Amino acid sequence: MISGLLCLLVKREIPTVRPEEIPEGVSLAPSEEPALQAAQKTLAQLPKELDQLDTDIQEVFACLRKLKDSKYESRSFLNDAKKELRVFDFVVEDTLSEIFELRQIVAQEGWDLNFLINGGRSLMMTAESESLDLFHVSKRLGYLPSGDVRGEGLKKSAKEIVARLMSLHCEIHKVAVAFDRNSYAMAEKAFAKALGALEESVYRSLTQSYRDKFLESERAKIPWNGHITWLRDDAKSGCAEKKLRDAEERWKKFRKAVFWVEEDGGFDINNLLGDWGTVLDPYRQERMDEITFHELYEKTTFLKRLHRKCALAKTTFEKKRSKKNLQAVEEANARRLKYVRDWYDQEFQKAGERLEKLHALYPEVSVSIRENKIQETRSNLEKAYEAIEENYRCCVREQEDYWKEEEKREAEFRERGNKILSPEELESSLEQFDHGLKNFSEKLMELEGHILKLQKEATAEVENKILSDAESRLEIVFEDVKEMPCRIEEIEKTLRMAELPLLPTKKAFEKACSQYNSCAEMLEKVKPYCKESLAYVTSKERLVSLDEDLRRAYTECQKRFQGDSGLESEVRACREQLRERIQEFETQGLDLVEKELLCVSSRLRNTECDCVSGVKKEAPPGKKFYAQYYDEIYRVRVQSRWMTMSERLREGVQACNKMLKAGLSEEDKVLKEEEYWLYREERKNKEKRLVGTKIVATQQRVAAFESIEVPEIPEAPEEKPSLLDKARSLFTREDHT
Repeated sequence: MISGLLCLLVKREIPTVRPEEIPEGVSLAPSEEPALQAAQKTLAQLPKELDQLDTDIQEVFACLRKLKDSKYESRSFLNDAKKELRVFDFVVEDTLSEIFELRQIVAQEGWDLNFLINGGRSLMMTAESESLDLFHVSKRLGYLPSGDVRGEGLKKSAKEIVARLMSLHCEIHKVAVAFDRNSYAMAEKAFAKALGALEESVYRSLTQSYRDKFLESERAKIPWNGHITWLRDDAKSGCAEKKLRDAEERWKKFRKAVFWVEEDGGFDINNLLGDWGTVLDPYRQERMDEITFHELYEKTTFLKRLHRKCALAKTTFEKKRSKKNLQAVEEANARRLKYVRDWYDQEFQKAGERLEKLHALYPEVSVSIRENKIQETRSNLEKAYEAIEENYRCCVREQEDYWKEEEKREAEFRERGNKILSPEELESSLEQFDHGLKNFSEKLMELEGHILKLQKEATAEVENKILSDAESRLEIVFEDVKEMPCRIEEIEKTLRMAELPLLPTKKAFEKACSQYNSCAEMLEKVKPYCKESLAYVTSKERLVSLDEDLRRAYTECQKRFQGDSGLESEVRACREQLRERIQEFETQGLDLVEKELLCVSSRLRNTECDCVSGVKKEAPPGKKFYAQYYDEIYRVRVQSRWMTMSERLREGVQACNKMLKAGLSEEDKVLKEEEYWLYREERKNKEKRLVGTKIVATQQRVAAFESIEVPEIPEAPEEKPSLLDKARSLFTREDHT
């Protein structure tokens, strides 16, 4: 009630009054005469001001009597606001759950690629390490005699490992290109687009929420700055202050986490690469753990494993079409289909429930399902593979030339080099090198096996279905997130329209409170000079009486506004519900944005600080070949994404700073009813288009999971009897002799 009645409360200026004569018999010091004259003028003006206060109080009662008009009783705006709130509740919950789930889906489908990239990078760093130094074997082998068996064996192993490493990087590059041009790339772009909309919406919402909480806090302070003591509410004022502090702390905590962003929104990548950046190092591993320990990852991995087993059984059957192998196919296929059916049933149920909610929220929107357009092949992979292979073969030839140069350096070191290692140290170094080569080969074999598994992947159909579905859902999430601030604004405007019948009463009460404070201040000013005068005593008694009238008007307003069926109570309840949902959206949205920012920042720091990056012209060809993807493509992409996210954050910080400087104290304007209906019609048309798209997408998802095509199991041919079976049959005939 207090916040509503005092939302526009301001102090009125004390009007100018004509000078009064100084009473006879009063002796004054020369310095006191001007002050007393001013006091007399104010005292003479008080009766007129008190009359105005009385008029203002009576206006409050008059407005209360006029409240029972048709518009107030119908509450059409309030009903509209409640409907918008129900929709907003669903949209917030649905959008947040969708974006968190889809984030997991996109991340886990890209896990294989990230595993290969990180594994290849780790191998290259090991190859470059001082303990192995795979590209500079002459430093060790130059100590041994020319043609030494042990030295030649180590040299051969090193060359073979480098050749395998280059081949691995060639395959990793091809896998990366395939990921760039299949369903994963489209889903990843859709997620980045939805995340960008979430960042902008969250920053905008946080700024607006801080402004609202600041205004609420300032309104709660108004009674403490005036003379109407019975309007003061410690609990309400304290609650408003706490909300403002919580908003400040939440923003400060986020700003502390993204430490590379300055107070003015500027950012410096050097802050990320310095000592402060070490706090980011654990985030990459935390993100990997978050992906692999997720329930959805386990379900998807298990499904893919069943597909692989089924594909392997079919391959075995094709090689040898026997009843035993056919039975293995049937069993593997049955397990796969049972799991697929269970999963599809769950997804079908979820999509069906979502469709029911959409129809319940938007009964007036009717659409017909459309067939999904078959997506054409994204691009020609063969040409891209040929270009990578050609570059690989060129680098292999250059690496062979490099080994010849290394042989010369080895011979030169053997003849004229400064040999500082003792025999014991040399033996230890060679043993360490041999052990390092074996360990390196084992790690290399692990990645080679992973590449081989991807090349023979039998789950491409499953992955394409999952990712295509995720891409479609992310397009809806993007639209919903982008519209979130507009939905909030629409509900706020509708609630302000619902309050329109109360505004005359509120303004009348605010005017009366302002006039009361003005009269009380005038009385305080004249008290030191005129407290014994009859005029002062009379004015004071009248102000006390009017204070009782004002309190009675306030009580009547409370009864009228804040009863169980009071309009203001319902509006306030709606506004509280809206604030709770906004806070939920901001909290979870900011948490996701922070995680993504820290994760990409950790990845950027890792690539920028990588000793492998920044390859020089004189570097070995094997290292240059690796850098062609890692430095020129992967690292550039990571940096671009980090820059994009940091730019959005900078814009959010600058918008907040601009609001703090300019518009904190400005109240939102109430639209005229004609303007509101034009605005509402525009919003309604836009919402209808979005809802139609959302319903169609959900219908398509329901249809996609409604049935499963069961592939036919191949029939096994009749097995030809063996010679032994034929021989046995001779002794089972009835006519044998």
